[in-house]
Amino acid sequence: MSTGKGEFLEPDYGTADTSHYVENWDQPSLEPSQTTASVHLSYLKNFFDLDTSDFLSRCRRALFPIGKKILDNPDNEEADIYGWVWIPTTVILVLSVNSSLFTFFNALFHQQDASVSRITGVNFRKFWIFSVLVYGYNIVIPATLWAILVCTRSRQPILHLLCIYGYSSTSYIFASLISIIPFEVVYIVSFVIASIVSSVTLFRNFFSEDEVTGSSRSLYLFQIIATLLHAAFGIGLLMVFLYGS
Repeated sequence: MSTGKGEFLEPDYGTADTSHYVENWDQPSLEPSQTTASVHLSYLKNFFDLDTSDFLSRCRRALFPIGKKILDNPDNEEADIYGWVWIPTTVILVLSVNSSLFTFFNALFHQQDASVSRITGVNFRKFWIFSVLVYGYNIVIPATLWAILVCTRSRQPILHLLCIYGYSSTSYIFASLISIIPFEVVYIVSFVIASIVSSVTLFRNFFSEDEVTGSSRSLYLFQIIATLLHAAFGIGLLMVFLYGS
């Protein structure tokens, strides 16, 4: 650009900041599919983000169902699926291992040397039966009940049901730990108590307070049916433990 006196001025291109191009030159841009996957993972991570103290508190509430509910205040305490994943998994592992220990100690106590020599480890047939029974129940039943509730225009979220079903199985872990005692009556009594505690926990926590008031009191029948199915689930675990080969 000329000033009229033979002098030329450099044009002003501004002071745009291009440092971010230099700093991020080696970072590849995310594909749309990668961005979508990261969003889904971030969404699911929220339901596994649970403090140890909160997890233990919910397990304690499941073991003492007469006190506070598992989700004492659903508006402030979000449902998680951490317990729904790990508590049933723990039940499967403890039942599978302790069923073999129960058989071993029972044979040893009754001095059945031949039976003791045949016990070589975990009974994987029982392991698969427990896996199908526990995982199948905790997936199919809550999903089916939720679908029926949707048809009845209930506002019960699926995550609430999954959370409650997961934590309601906590008592079965302790019943399974007692199962190594080589007396069937001890295990049967402990498992019956665990089944009662678990069923009461499910009954009290199945619906939130605002869900069972007013016109929604007819849902109590639905709540009772779910509790009876849960009791049948406990009986199924007992039968597989004692008589599953």
